Amino acid sequence: MSFGAATAADLPALRKLWMQCFGDTEEYVNRYFLHSFVPEDVFVLREPEIAAMLISFPVTWIGPDGDEQPGAYLYAVCTDPAQRGTGCCRRLMAKSEQVLKERGCAFTCLRAADAGLARMYERMGYESSFTNRELVVPDAPGTGAPALARQRVKPAQYYALRQMALQGAFIDYDPAVLAHQARLGQLLSFDGGEAIGALERYGSEGILKEYLGPESLLPAIKQALGLRTLIARTPGDRPFAMAKRLTPGPLPTGYLAFAFD
Repeated sequence: MSFGAATAADLPALRKLWMQCFGDTEEYVNRYFLHSFVPEDVFVLREPEIAAMLISFPVTWIGPDGDEQPGAYLYAVCTDPAQRGTGCCRRLMAKSEQVLKERGCAFTCLRAADAGLARMYERMGYESSFTNRELVVPDAPGTGAPALARQRVKPAQYYALRQMALQGAFIDYDPAVLAHQARLGQLLSFDGGEAIGALERYGSEGILKEYLGPESLLPAIKQALGLRTLIARTPGDRPFAMAKRLTPGPLPTGYLAFAFD
């Protein structure tokens, strides 16, 4: 079984494997493959067909003192069902981590979809590291409140507003990575930048995969968006993602927003 980076010729097989493993539509997976696909950032095992894959997004850990360390967020890790239980995932992860270390990454991080996967990643050296908070937004009291100004912003604008809003330790995403989140929903600014959020909408329900701003604005945001239910993720202490150190030093910790889940 050989390891290496994906190529453009692999796109049909990569799409098929993603849909087979996660049940997503071709329209959904193309939000990545048509716009964000960087062959050298997608690692695969072949036998000789693709048996397993993972996507790496470049991220940066910003420490509480402003220290910066490059890392990689691992996404869409999957194995062909016929190859499960053969050690493919462990082999793919180990080889990908080695390549990322050689590229200068100090750590990798990921979001385990369930407790079973979290235990699997723990056996590979991953630890609970990054956090956030998730809250259910109540309805706005009464009626007749002034309309809340909101604006859809581009990834570079969102990046700049995010840099001003965040304090302490957190995972930073460059505009190219934020562009993928934008294709999953909308990057929004509220009240001229008083608050920002990354919205994904599902009919009358919505989730702000990140919300940075006064919590007091959230009921008005829910009303302005016309949503029956709204969940918001904000900085907090709920365990959310795992990390593994690739170079000597302490494990990075802090706030992580986007798991592209």
